[in-house]
Amino acid sequence: MYGHQKYVYHYFIKGFNLTNYKQVFLFTKIHYIYQPNSIFKAKRLLKSQKMTIELFIRYLHFVSILTVAGSLVSEHMLLSKELSRKAIKKIATLDAIYGIASIAILITGLSMWLWIGKGADFYSKNPLLHIKVTLFVIIGLLSIKPTMFFLKNRKGEQDEIVSIPKNIFMFIRIEILILFLIPILSVLIAKGIAI
Repeated sequence: MYGHQKYVYHYFIKGFNLTNYKQVFLFTKIHYIYQPNSIFKAKRLLKSQKMTIELFIRYLHFVSILTVAGSLVSEHMLLSKELSRKAIKKIATLDAIYGIASIAILITGLSMWLWIGKGADFYSKNPLLHIKVTLFVIIGLLSIKPTMFFLKNRKGEQDEIVSIPKNIFMFIRIEILILFLIPILSVLIAKGIAI
């Protein structure tokens, strides 16, 4: 048998579990005559499609992280002790972008954990991953109060001045602090470093 005929033979024996040698040989021979390179092309196509999906998910994940960081820092910079409802409406828009990007981070992050990359076994055993996910959940919980405040106070007379509670500042600052800890954990996890 030629090299790639042998490869085809093994491929079909493993793929279709054919036990009758004549069936395998006949099917392999027919396949070789009519479509000599189809298995190789199919494997290459599947590999390239998987790589394209993986690159897209990773790209979306990183863009979402940048969007979350940018919108959160922008919210903090726009905050002051007193704001008009018009300014609060702008912050509420930024907060909505922040929320959508956070959902995108969650979906793409779970995809990379369970589906693509190094696999769930590699990541799940590392306690740093669980710390990272916990910090992400804490950020989400901390964002609830500011979001509710912005949604509640964006409506009404647009020039009316609203006092911003101190705890809104505190929540956003803690969110930013935690957000900037997560990339350190990501680098350690990717290198396989655990505590």
